[in-house]
Amino acid sequence: MPEMTVTERRRRTIAQVAAAAIYAYGWAGDAELEPAGDLLAADDFNHADGDPGPNWVLEDPTFVIVSGRLVHTGGRDFIAWATAMPTADYYVEADVWGYGGPGNDTSQYVIVHGRANGFGDNNCYMGYIHPTTGDLVIGKLVGYAYSDVATAPYTRHTPPTRLRLEMQGTALRLYADGVLVVSATDTDITAAGQPGLNASSSGGAEHPPQYDNFAVGALE
Repeated sequence: MPEMTVTERRRRTIAQVAAAAIYAYGWAGDAELEPAGDLLAADDFNHADGDPGPNWVLEDPTFVIVSGRLVHTGGRDFIAWATAMPTADYYVEADVWGYGGPGNDTSQYVIVHGRANGFGDNNCYMGYIHPTTGDLVIGKLVGYAYSDVATAPYTRHTPPTRLRLEMQGTALRLYADGVLVVSATDTDITAAGQPGLNASSSGGAEHPPQYDNFAVGALE
């Protein structure tokens, strides 16, 4: 099967998020619905401003919904989907807004993560754009100790960027806007755990780290 274009990936994600919302909130009346296809979790953050809601558990109350996006308000914190995944082979993806680089007044790590032990600050795999180098990075936390797994050059553009981290067996892959940029293998984290997000920011309060259209799906 030919690889999907960026536009096709975005359309598919929008359809998945909509299907999950209908399933979660019962917007289709009394019909019995199941999440579409491989979708395991999703949130488009189109809720009332404030707390992200019961589908999420927060390390600290620094993630809030503002005008249909999830916004990180400062510090270094994690937010995780409230339930563990039924399989360790899944993707985590979201549209991310992050700023950084030479001459910028802010350093922001805007991260998607998976196979997390709880919030993810203990064990997890991460995918993000490095705010200084601009590289795409697959990283990991093991016993609270961070290390890079693999990095690759990436040309940043005006946000948002859709980041997708895939974890399949020992294979790890990180996509930006539907394009595979970096891949690696690692054996340290095998439990399914929880998907989620984490962020770290300093300066540039006018451009806080933000997320939208969060989705998690099974890989076969």
